Amino acid sequence: GCFERRITLDCPFGARPASLMRTLSRRAAARGLDVVELLDALNPCCVFLLLIPAHGVAFLSGQRTAHSAGEWLDAQEVFDLSHVNEKEDSFDRNAFELLTQRAVEQLTAAKALHDDLEAIYVKHMDFLRWQDVLDHLVAAHL
Repeated sequence: GCFERRITLDCPFGARPASLMRTLSRRAAARGLDVVELLDALNPCCVFLLLIPAHGVAFLSGQRTAHSAGEWLDAQEVFDLSHVNEKEDSFDRNAFELLTQRAVEQLTAAKALHDDLEAIYVKHMDFLRWQDVLDHLVAAHL
């Protein structure tokens, strides 16, 4: 396509990708480059994809893992992220892990409740009778 390079901005935990993408956009525009910002459909305040057509470059953001492929740009090297306090980052990570664990616990409890309720009503369902009624309704309306 017209964008030969796809570069992913590696956003460290706790950094706001939208802010970093917006800063990257402003820096490119300040250098006189035409910039196209594609906004996130679910959060139109956030830049989802940044295009620099003259250079055929597309920027997006993400968090690099051991299995990540492609070209990456380290946000720590490009932006001054020294304001990210190590103690606060540790707290944020712990809070994230705790909330994720709680979410999994709630989903597990909801699934168990669903299974309990289903066990009560499924044994009283006559699925063949329901299929007969459905077939009759479909035949009547054709």
